[in-house]
Amino acid sequence: MKPMPSLPMRAIIRCKVKQQMLADVDVTEMCMPVDEPLLKDLTNSLFGSSYYLQRFSNARSQDEIETISNEMATEVLMTYRQIMMNATDPMIQKLNDLLSD
Repeated sequence: MKPMPSLPMRAIIRCKVKQQMLADVDVTEMCMPVDEPLLKDLTNSLFGSSYYLQRFSNARSQDEIETISNEMATEVLMTYRQIMMNATDPMIQKLNDLLSD
């Protein structure tokens, strides 16, 4: 009997995201230093989403788990990158200033 594939740990997903960040110079410049709490929140949110929970539970092999993990890491990176871009957008900064007053 073949053992069930094991799920990746959240820390492994975050490590994959950081590896992807370092592989792309543009992303590295924009996203460094890494906002660890934000990265952790994004990873936890996606990891706990019904979409990924179902995909992981339906996975039949460790290779399939690895593929899903890589897709999740890419999605976390894209979301993180968008948040970082928005944080430097002058319009977003003005809106944030209005909200904090």
